[in-house]
Amino acid sequence: MSSFFSHVALRAPSVTTGTPTYWYADDSGYKTDYALNTTTGNRPARQPVGTTKTIAPLYPFSSQGAQSGMNYRQSLAAEVVADRQFARAAVNYMWAYFFGMGIVDPPDQFDPARLDPNNPPPSPWTLQPSNRNCSKP
Repeated sequence: MSSFFSHVALRAPSVTTGTPTYWYADDSGYKTDYALNTTTGNRPARQPVGTTKTIAPLYPFSSQGAQSGMNYRQSLAAEVVADRQFARAAVNYMWAYFFGMGIVDPPDQFDPARLDPNNPPPSPWTLQPSNRNCSKP
């Protein structure tokens, strides 16, 4: 996921004329993919894998890379909003916030493999929704 942000640089505002100014993301900041064998950030050094020194973006749930005609952030946004599970989880978080209990509760343990009443998970697992009618696709 970090490789989707490898082309983004954080830029300081260039104008400070009494109006509030903010830092902004500049998509033309870098032109290389996510570099391995670096020590930047708060993580341990990422080691190269064989001769691979950079990693191109790849959305883990659909195995799609960056789309042509879009910058990396736009590609990631397109993949996230097209992901059905993203919509389900977002609604579940809102439901839990407003009603005190998620459709799937606890909301942080949403498991798509335990939602279909026509294909229940093997024992000892059970269907996950707290409201069985909300589990229909």
